[in-house]
Amino acid sequence: MDDERHQAALDGVRGFAAFSVVLFHIGHWLDAPLASNSFLAVDLFFLLSGYVLTLAYDGRLAFDLPVGHFIVLRLVRLMPLVILGTMMSAVYVILRIHVKHDDLSISDLATAVVLGAVDLPYLTAPLVIGGNQAFPLNGPQFSLFLEVVINIVWASSAFLRNKWVACFIAIVCFGALATIGHLGGDTPETFISGFPRVGASFLGGIAIFHLDRALAPSRWWSTTFWICCVVTLATFYAPKLPTAYQITWIATVSPLLVLSGARTILRGRIRSAALFGGRLSYPIYILHYPVFVWINGVYQIIIKRRDIAIEGAALMLIITLVSFVVLKIYDEPVRNRINKWLKQSTASRIFRTAD
Repeated sequence: MDDERHQAALDGVRGFAAFSVVLFHIGHWLDAPLASNSFLAVDLFFLLSGYVLTLAYDGRLAFDLPVGHFIVLRLVRLMPLVILGTMMSAVYVILRIHVKHDDLSISDLATAVVLGAVDLPYLTAPLVIGGNQAFPLNGPQFSLFLEVVINIVWASSAFLRNKWVACFIAIVCFGALATIGHLGGDTPETFISGFPRVGASFLGGIAIFHLDRALAPSRWWSTTFWICCVVTLATFYAPKLPTAYQITWIATVSPLLVLSGARTILRGRIRSAALFGGRLSYPIYILHYPVFVWINGVYQIIIKRRDIAIEGAALMLIITLVSFVVLKIYDEPVRNRINKWLKQSTASRIFRTAD
């Protein structure tokens, strides 16, 4: 998207959500509840994705962008960090098994590495490498798998890109979530429930995009945005809330947050901070588990205890720094080089066809 259409407020929301989900996982892994409802950030990511991809690609998919090209663009955006995160965790598992002499077959580890690197779940992985997760080497990666699936389905179906169809299916998916009674997708037992979860929010994002185009401007949108930010902050950081409230937040506050954020203009330092948070959100999200296992492993060897105050603070700092460094020296350069090569290849094919 060009600068005129780039919503800094939504980037800020994405950055806040990423930091919050990291706090949630640190608290979960260290047995000290932090941001107890911030797993809802996953649903907010799906909603943002539905809105932003519709804004950026819906018109192009209808006229001049082949579905295959769109899929390649999405994979280039997502996969370099997926591969890096998988490899980071795999090396840690190998060293941990060597130190602790855990029983693990090479074939099991190789399967986890290959499936993780191509963003596919390993639902029968042994517990020694994280088999209680659909993606044993990087648990939060389950949402990236669901993201890729819904992106491909959406891009491949003009029918699904229709605003009324998207709205109807989103409502059906919300009904399925209410019937299931939990938000899953991350474990083998709840894996299937991840599909109505991503369907509800991603398709809801499409509906929000079309609603945004139909509504008149108003000075109250900015006020609404900040109110929704406060409600979201209170929701994420409150003690564990009932599932009924969680689904209600997904169906009401989250869409209103995105809709009002798309109509809110940020300026000055707040805008700069929001844009930076948006750029850092994906590296932080996909790398925080691999960084955690390394830092926690070293901490346990040296300190030999869990300490949420010291280790938790160190983890947040190191995860942020590692994510920034990886973004600058690996993710952006790799994506830029691949995209440059793709543009050159496409131009070359067009030139040969013209001849």
